Amino acid sequence: MAKNKPMGTKEAAKKARSKASGKVEIDTIKKVGFVKSLLQKPSDKKYSKKANVIDRASKLKPTKYKQFYYGGDAMVTKASVKRVDSDAYNLLAKRAKAAGLKGQDAKIAISKSLNAISRQMETDRGRSATRAEGIAKREQKKRRNTDLTR
Repeated sequence: MAKNKPMGTKEAAKKARSKASGKVEIDTIKKVGFVKSLLQKPSDKKYSKKANVIDRASKLKPTKYKQFYYGGDAMVTKASVKRVDSDAYNLLAKRAKAAGLKGQDAKIAISKSLNAISRQMETDRGRSATRAEGIAKREQKKRRNTDLTR
């Protein structure tokens, strides 16, 4: 007789909680193409738009530094941020691109709405995580492989 067990409820709950309140590490230095990077000086390194916007919302925690040229300042190359904030930025960047916004206009639009969207996503994901954990607990309490004829 097959068990009536949903596929990996504990793993699903753990994944949902990680998505709701986990952290992720992002690159902060602007990515450039191969040819452009050959023509750059080490001092031309700039922070990415994503890093600047999330940092302005004071949600970025630097984790890794690198000195790109002798005598220069050490720049933050990696930073830790909540997964929700990173996903909210990605969502807003897609929406800005779809609306035809570019450059400074997109940056302003994203930074104005980042906190509200991030907060909304966090509550939605937290609710989903709590629901997934409840399902996992109920599944764990169910009787399995027992002799019910006694």
